[in-house]
Amino acid sequence: MISVFDPAIGEPHEVATLQKQPAEFIGPEIRGIGDWAWGLSPDGKSIAAFTFGATNNRIRLLSLSGQPSRELVVKNWSGFTSLDWAADSKGLFVSSNPAGFRQSLLYVDLAGNAHQIWEVNHVWPGWAIPSRNGKYLAILAPTADSNVWMAENF
Repeated sequence: MISVFDPAIGEPHEVATLQKQPAEFIGPEIRGIGDWAWGLSPDGKSIAAFTFGATNNRIRLLSLSGQPSRELVVKNWSGFTSLDWAADSKGLFVSSNPAGFRQSLLYVDLAGNAHQIWEVNHVWPGWAIPSRNGKYLAILAPTADSNVWMAENF
């Protein structure tokens, strides 16, 4: 359940309920029942949320200002692993990894149009956090290096 709390009134007001979903294998881990990723927009007017799932291509937009909720269908992408709002609240940075082998960072506008802005060959979920002015983007980019050494006749 998502509620809005006004300290002046003192009572929470329920905005939405996110239903539990069945568990599904996603990349290197299993997400459990009811796992949602969500983010509050910088302007405080909306929450974007999705359930983990390799075939899920929908993002739910919940209004905190009394507007009806709506659902974005992200065209040609699925398997979302993270979600962060753009600084201007006009779009989302979404990580997609439907096959579990290649992570893509997308910019998704509020009409559901996705633009790939970065791709990396690994299975770890990434994320992107914009600066307040929207000019910079901090991106999680884990790496894995390994070396093989062989010692003989010692």
